[in-house]
Amino acid sequence: MKFTMIIWLLLALVVAGALINNPAPRITLREWITPDPPDVNSLTGSVYVIEFWAMWCVPCVRSIPHLIELTDRYPDVRFIALSQDADAVKLRQFVRKHEINYHVAIDAGTVDLFEVQGYPTVFVVGHQGSILWRGAPAHVDFGDAIASAAAAASAAGASAAGRE
Repeated sequence: MKFTMIIWLLLALVVAGALINNPAPRITLREWITPDPPDVNSLTGSVYVIEFWAMWCVPCVRSIPHLIELTDRYPDVRFIALSQDADAVKLRQFVRKHEINYHVAIDAGTVDLFEVQGYPTVFVVGHQGSILWRGAPAHVDFGDAIASAAAAASAAGASAAGRE
């Protein structure tokens, strides 16, 4: 039994790291919930964070204040939350109620392209379009990964258009 658990844990770690340092998959959306969204086809050249979440997910809801804080702290980084919820009306109400200050959209399959296995899951994508970090928003290294990606973009002279 222990051997089987160890094998599954190792397999999960391999899958989780498979996308790191590889180009980020294309983002596909059903509908933007927040106004003034970024052009998801033109994100290369900017650092961005993509979060996969749902309204029914308690850890997702708990991470909202932290994501709001990070959005304020890193104005040159685009934060995009792809909801797995289907009801746009309820999602708009939820976004207003929680005063979410980052971009929110209803996902149309991006979750599968990013090989997400649980919620919430966030990715930090560097200015060259490669995934630099993957994990949970509450992870201690998440903020450092954003800071590192933003510093690398700044050093390279990459433009980060912020929260367009």
